[in-house]
Amino acid sequence: MSMTLESVMDTLQRFISGQCGNHTLWIALIRMLQSSLDVDEGLFWRDDRLERIAETLAKQISACAGLRIDDGKSLLPSCMAVFAHAINREELLKSFHFYILMETRSEEHHAQLLALQSLTSVWKRNGSRVIGFATESLSFIEDLAESDNDNVAKEARVFKKMMDKMSGYDTQDTP
Repeated sequence: MSMTLESVMDTLQRFISGQCGNHTLWIALIRMLQSSLDVDEGLFWRDDRLERIAETLAKQISACAGLRIDDGKSLLPSCMAVFAHAINREELLKSFHFYILMETRSEEHHAQLLALQSLTSVWKRNGSRVIGFATESLSFIEDLAESDNDNVAKEARVFKKMMDKMSGYDTQDTP
C-alpha cells in the first residue's frame, strides 16, 4: 500500500475535481482502501498517513454523489466508519468528522444524503469516540432536518434521534 498511496491520493483528487469519472475505478479504490484499513493493525495506517488522506476521503461524498455511483451509497459510508475507527488521535478524528459534516452543506441532495449516511455509519461503529462531537454536529443536522428534500429531512431526523440516544440527552427541544 505504501507504494500506491500517492497514486491513490492523486486519483481520488481527480474524482473530486471531475477529471475522472470511471465508476469501476472509484469503486475499486474505495474497496481497496477499506480492505487495507480493515486488516491493518496500526502498522501502515498510522495517524500521520490517515491525516494525509482524511479530507480527500470525506470529499469523495460529493464525488460519488456527482457521479451517481450506486454502489457508493453503501460502500463509502462503510469505508468512512472503518477509516474513523483506524484513527487514534482525537484531534484527527474530530477533523475527519468535521470534513464529513461540511459535505452536508452541499447544494446537491444526493451528497447531503450520502454525508448523513456516512455520519450514521461513523457514529454506529465509533459511538463512544465521537459522542463528544454531538454539539458540533447539531447545527448541521438541524439545517438538514428542515431541508425541502423529504429524504434528506427524514434521514437527518433519524440521525438526530440516534445521536440523542447515544449521547443520553434530548436535543429535540433545542431551538
